[in-house]
Amino acid sequence: VYIVERCSGDRFRAVVSILVDRIIGLLSLLLACSIGCLFIVTRFPEFAWTVWICALSVFVGCILLLSPGLRSLLRFEMLISHLPKRLGKFVAQLDDAVLQYRDNLKGIGLWLLASPLIYSLLIGSVILMGHALGVGLPWTDYLAIVPVAMVTQAIPMMPGGWGIGELAYGTLIAEFGVETLPGVPDAEQIMRTRGVALSVVHRIHVMAWSLLGGLLMLWDRQLNRDNL
Repeated sequence: VYIVERCSGDRFRAVVSILVDRIIGLLSLLLACSIGCLFIVTRFPEFAWTVWICALSVFVGCILLLSPGLRSLLRFEMLISHLPKRLGKFVAQLDDAVLQYRDNLKGIGLWLLASPLIYSLLIGSVILMGHALGVGLPWTDYLAIVPVAMVTQAIPMMPGGWGIGELAYGTLIAEFGVETLPGVPDAEQIMRTRGVALSVVHRIHVMAWSLLGGLLMLWDRQLNRDNL
């Protein structure tokens, strides 16, 4: 909303740019999670294969949208022309805006390849917090848990993903961590509570740094005004 309201040009393209940014972020997280699943596939094969299939499906879907040959083969433009007038116009505008990114595939590809390294910093911070809180998971489990939790909490249901992220972390850590407490009564509930606690601590950590960044931005803006 912030970007669209302040966009001096085509607001529709501004909306599409946000959508494309989210899709690229989703692909990045799925790629990072796919790599992480290599470490847990022997213990949780269903989870790993689900992630790999989802990642492949999203990737193939993006190729179908951007590949001229496949679009021609599927007669994509003809399908759009058969849609109801309003819906067809909207889809055509959306399609035209998305195609603008076809000329930047190299940059998008480089970003996707670099994304696991970038997200490793975030995952590393969660690993350190998990060890500090005594969650009890091996570090390799976080490589799969954190990206999936991030994708889940990005679902626009609650402000900032509050509640959704806690549910994701609690569920995943309970599933992964129950085997670390053999013979302990209510082991799953214990691990779920630890997962929720980890999510809350991580959110507070991110909010604190974000607040600091916001204060620095306001300070810099005030300095620029004083210099005018």
